[in-house]
Amino acid sequence: MSWRNNILAGRQLDIILAFCFIFSLVGIISGHRLVFLLVAVLMALIGAGKFYDQRVGQQLHLTNPEKTIRMFVGEETKMSITLVNASFISIINGVLTFQMNDNLVGERFRKTEAKQSNYTYRIPLSVPSNNNVSVDLPFIAKKRGVATITHINYSFPVFLMKHFSLSYQQKYRTKVVVYPKPMEVQGLQPFFNMALGEDRSLLSPFEDLQSVHGVREYVSTDDFRYIHWNASMRKNALQTKVYDRMQDITLTIVVNVSESSRLGNLYISPGIERLLSQAAYLCYYAAQQGYPVEVHFNMKSIGSSHLRTYSSGQAMEDLKAALELLAHIEHKESIFKFSQLLHSLSAENKHRIIILVGQVDPTIHQFTLFNNQTIYHILEVGDGASLVPLKSKEGTE
Repeated sequence: MSWRNNILAGRQLDIILAFCFIFSLVGIISGHRLVFLLVAVLMALIGAGKFYDQRVGQQLHLTNPEKTIRMFVGEETKMSITLVNASFISIINGVLTFQMNDNLVGERFRKTEAKQSNYTYRIPLSVPSNNNVSVDLPFIAKKRGVATITHINYSFPVFLMKHFSLSYQQKYRTKVVVYPKPMEVQGLQPFFNMALGEDRSLLSPFEDLQSVHGVREYVSTDDFRYIHWNASMRKNALQTKVYDRMQDITLTIVVNVSESSRLGNLYISPGIERLLSQAAYLCYYAAQQGYPVEVHFNMKSIGSSHLRTYSSGQAMEDLKAALELLAHIEHKESIFKFSQLLHSLSAENKHRIIILVGQVDPTIHQFTLFNNQTIYHILEVGDGASLVPLKSKEGTE
């Protein structure tokens, strides 16, 4: 069942039954027929109330569309809640209540302030028989996160002045995803090392051995395996294969969402929202320049060594995946040491352009992750942030 009902019965029925008993005794003793007529009216009232109570709300349905609304901090949206009453009995003076995450705020119908990251909303709502009623709820995105409607309850008075309450048992499938507001990072320049990828570049030192661009005269320093034998036979001179040069400027963003105490205990960084906003800005920059991107966090994830996105090779697709992950990150996620994340990435041995976001552990230089790769770090100065090359142990860039 979609609804679980609960009738809060009062003492009205007991009082009416008591009056019926008293009036019946009075009628028997006095012999007045009008007294029995009054008893009959009261019994009819009880019967009508029972009939109404048993049928009201039985054919009440909540429209539950499965959709996702995506927006950014500061934007406005509307969510529509629709109740359908397929019964011939109208529901009068009802009240619909529900809870919503506090990253979305709607001034209309709001009942209480946020408790445990939720606001409670209260909407007066009557639903006529064989009809439906929709309520448009305007919301403003106040902060990053995923918002859903929960604890849906519809209550209304019934015939005998009792209170009828319906609790919605299914998960409401409409959700709102709020992306983080990008925080500008100064100093972004395309100082990215080149590696194997999809774009041809005459300046790249890397070759695609599956794509022969042409041939040239053989020189003594050429690898014997590169000789093009068919071309050599045609020209009666050794010819060397010339391969297409490729570059892959895939940006790897590694976010440290943790900080450590003097005793070495890890905890979620108080500035995690700022770090996520910086990561969002980097993702936007990469997409604007046409660079694919991967994002990694030192947070645990089911089915993977850590929370991350995988590059598809397409800048805009990678941006969408990164923003989606950034929106879904919660402060209660399990974290682990940043050094463990770096060790995991160094084992992959494929990340050439890396930007570190968050607190940098002084011991990170021990990892092979930083061999022959371009490493940058987001340096925070005052209220601003700048991209700077990561300095080596000796203090040189």
